[in-house]
Amino acid sequence: MNIAFLGLGTMGLPMAVNLLKAGYPVSAWNRSPAPAAKLAALGATVAASPREASAGAEVLISMLADDAATRAAVIDTQALAALKPGAIHVNMATVSVAMAAELAELHRQMDIGYIAAPVLGRVNVAEAGKLNILAAGEPEALAQVRPLFDVLGQKTWNLGAARSRRMRSSWP
Repeated sequence: MNIAFLGLGTMGLPMAVNLLKAGYPVSAWNRSPAPAAKLAALGATVAASPREASAGAEVLISMLADDAATRAAVIDTQALAALKPGAIHVNMATVSVAMAAELAELHRQMDIGYIAAPVLGRVNVAEAGKLNILAAGEPEALAQVRPLFDVLGQKTWNLGAARSRRMRSSWP
C-alpha cells in the first residue's frame, strides 16, 4: 500500500517513521525541510509539494496543524486529484467540525474515501505506536486502513460513518 504523508511535525514525523519501519513505502511532504530530511534518511521519498507526494498513492495521511494548514495542503494544492482512483484520505489532525464536514463532502464529490481519525497521545506515545485513534468513516474504507492504524496506535475507536452534512443540534 503506497502512502502519501503530509505534515511531519512533532506528531506526524514519528507516525511516518513507524509506517516506514513497518515496511510501507512513504512519500512525504512538509513545509519545512528538516523533518523531511530525517524521514528521507530512513527511506522515504520526499516530495516538493503535497500534490507530488500524493501522486498515485493509495492512502493519503494528513497530520497538519489546523484548518488553514489542511486547506492549504490538501485542497488548494489539489493533492486529492493526484491520488490513485479508489484512494482513501485519512485526516489524523484535529480540525473543526465545519472543516471535517467540508472535507467529507469534497471527498464524496471526488469519489475518494475519507476517514476523520484524530489521535490522542503525546509525542512519546506516537513514537511508540501507541496512539488512540478516533476513526469515523465508511466501514469498507476503515477496513482497508486498519493495518496502518494497527501500526500507529494501540486502539482504534470506531465512531461510525463520517458525515458530509452538518449535524443538527438536538438542543432547543
